[in-house]
Amino acid sequence: MGNGLKSPQASEYRSPLHVSTTFRYDSDPNDLFPASDAASPKTEAHVYSRITAPNATRVQSVLSSLVNAPCVTYSSGLSALRAAYVRLNPKRVSIGGAYHGSYGVLAIHRRLCGTALLPLNCRASDISSGDVIYLETPLNPSGEAYNIKAYAEKAHSRGAILLIDVTFGPPGLQDPFEWGADIVMHSGTKYLGGHSDMLSGVFGYQKQRVARWTEEGKGNPR
Repeated sequence: MGNGLKSPQASEYRSPLHVSTTFRYDSDPNDLFPASDAASPKTEAHVYSRITAPNATRVQSVLSSLVNAPCVTYSSGLSALRAAYVRLNPKRVSIGGAYHGSYGVLAIHRRLCGTALLPLNCRASDISSGDVIYLETPLNPSGEAYNIKAYAEKAHSRGAILLIDVTFGPPGLQDPFEWGADIVMHSGTKYLGGHSDMLSGVFGYQKQRVARWTEEGKGNPR
């Protein structure tokens, strides 16, 4: 190969689209392993595209390097937010100004789970372990910016989680994790996509902080 390329596999400038829903198993039974091991970091096997697929795995890897945290992608920003609420299952959510769709998602979650609503500037004593402070900064569409560190300190003083919608402040403009955020959510449809040709949602998370509430999918015990 010319141009310093050692193999054909290294020549792709763009990744191909993988449209398969299922993937081949190894033909040698001795090389098979339990399905429970498929999520292990030691394996790179794709089994079913609802779980992992080459394109999703690649984009999540690229986004993780930009966001400075592990990332998960969804079909839209609101579906990512809905997934976060389902996973965390908070008893209370402290929220102020936010995109109208974010309030719609929260309204659905409240009807299903009875989650209480608190104002963003509620007293720290009003929230407790496992609750969520939901902060959108910069705010859509006014552009107001909030002190992430202050809200992180408030949340962590009570064992709560700071979840931030940073759609209007993508990587390169701000790093919420630097100031104590636990989960960041992006509507990839906006700045991450950038060309009005993609609908997606992304959330990145601080693994150690969030793990206590997501271990084995238990969420917040009620």
